Amino acid sequence: MSEWLIEARDAAEEHNYKTARRLLEKAPGGSTAEHEAAAALADRIAAGVDGRRKRQFEEISSYHRLSIKQIQEEAQRQAEGRLRQRIVNNVFLFAVMSALEEEPSAIEWWRQAAPRVTAWAGPLKVPFDIGYDAVKSLGPVRGGEAERREVRQLRTEVVNNVVIAHLQVFDDVKALRNAVPACFGYALVKDDGRAKQLVARMQQLTGSVMQLPSEAASGTIFLDALERADVARTERGYFRSASTAAFNVGIGAAVEDSF
Repeated sequence: MSEWLIEARDAAEEHNYKTARRLLEKAPGGSTAEHEAAAALADRIAAGVDGRRKRQFEEISSYHRLSIKQIQEEAQRQAEGRLRQRIVNNVFLFAVMSALEEEPSAIEWWRQAAPRVTAWAGPLKVPFDIGYDAVKSLGPVRGGEAERREVRQLRTEVVNNVVIAHLQVFDDVKALRNAVPACFGYALVKDDGRAKQLVARMQQLTGSVMQLPSEAASGTIFLDALERADVARTERGYFRSASTAAFNVGIGAAVEDSF
């Protein structure tokens, strides 16, 4: 417990409410736990007094509870921002790698598409979440450290192989190595033997089978995301590629987060 909280508690126990109120009102910006403790202390004091003093400590409690809410909301915004950036970065890299092999004429569009992918981040979270949940639905991986080390080694081999295959494409090799969702999702789409082996091993260790959406469901997912993004007609093909990328990136992200 912080020093100012201890002092406020001790003052309250000595019925020195003026000092307790001063300490609780001027409390420095703290953690959620500190605000919770301060609110609880203010509630206890308010329960034992009446009149103006009771209202003062009730207001102090409300202040600390509001601070808790603000801290939680800010943490939520930051978490959402990190997820949005994770989707954008990995979808962009996945799409560039795919375009190189499947649609070379589109590579220049994708190389300059980071702002566009950023604008699509919200709608792309729909296919990302479905891919992510397909892996997470397997449940917890059973087994000890040896099994986990085996799967992590497979994951590293998959990512390294993708990075090595694209050394001549990307300037920032470190960024590509860190983009595990993009690299693993790309390898899985390309029927990489190591990637398929990792998924099979995860299924074996969880005792479950990964259920991917049907063709009809995949089409519905794409159209729902397309409507949310309000994509111009000339860019709908690119958005389809980004949506496919987001789904596979979601699978790769869940694999990364599992270990």
